[in-house]
Amino acid sequence: MSRVFLSWSGEASHAVALAPYEWLPVILQNVKPFMSSEDLRKGGRWNKDLAEQLQQTNFGIVCLTPDNLEAPWILFESGALSKFVTESNVMPFLVRVKPSDLPKPLTQFNAANYDKDDFRKVIKTINESKPEEAVSEQLLNKSFEACWPKLDAQLTAAVSIVDSSLKKPRAPLTDSGISLEKFDSILQDLVVLARSQSQLLSSPEQLLPPGYLRNVMRRVGVLEDDVPLSGHAVWIDLFTTWEMIEKRLNEVSSAEGTSESVRGLLGFIRNLEFPLRYLRQRLSLDGRGRPLRARGRGIPRAFREELGERESASAQNNDDEEPSG
Repeated sequence: MSRVFLSWSGEASHAVALAPYEWLPVILQNVKPFMSSEDLRKGGRWNKDLAEQLQQTNFGIVCLTPDNLEAPWILFESGALSKFVTESNVMPFLVRVKPSDLPKPLTQFNAANYDKDDFRKVIKTINESKPEEAVSEQLLNKSFEACWPKLDAQLTAAVSIVDSSLKKPRAPLTDSGISLEKFDSILQDLVVLARSQSQLLSSPEQLLPPGYLRNVMRRVGVLEDDVPLSGHAVWIDLFTTWEMIEKRLNEVSSAEGTSESVRGLLGFIRNLEFPLRYLRQRLSLDGRGRPLRARGRGIPRAFREELGERESASAQNNDDEEPSG
């Protein structure tokens, strides 16, 4: 079961956190949310109970409003979540807060805004945080669409509490009469983009997983779909066969009475040695097409068993080919 920790501080943030606390288990039945105001035992040791909940948590939502961005409790729980939960599973939930407003400790996390599309992404990410228990995307969307009207109404009521604590002066205009809100929107997009670029540079595998890159390279023709990897049985067949051919070539080349046409044919066959040597080098294979890491060590068990069977069969064939005394 996925355990979601809801962090809040202040009346407005508490009202915002109650909405996902009440509706997450309805949308995703395999989710158990935790909220200190609702779940901490009365009279218990709150710090001990809180530490236990943090250790069991695999997803954290930090509910942020303009009046709690630098609240000590928010910063404390965010820091604790970052230690117990991977970065990709800690999400600031922004209500009347811009990404550029986040204090530095919170900028390391990918934030979600208060709107339907972003909240759907939050639900989807929670669902994917435990792949073995995840429900299908189709079922998730149906459940989300059915619950969203009431969830949205509760969030809207919470946002009204946030708005009541704010004084919103009229947006100033530039000299040309254009509202600064438009420029501010562009600024927020640039902030999000800059942070994404920073994350890409520091941890490129998070945004561009190796599997995704391989698929892209296959689509543009850089990689072939059906090229066997190092350790595949086809390379053992190829290089073992070449080893036997090479042995026969040496015998025929040294035999007396070999015609010129046969010698020419042997020369063409020997030319195969160069592409085969290239393949061995690129795939890190030994002379018989086996990985060079180790012989039998570091190779998958099934592959080692197949390799042993092939070597035994090869040895038996060699014994059968030797003339009797």
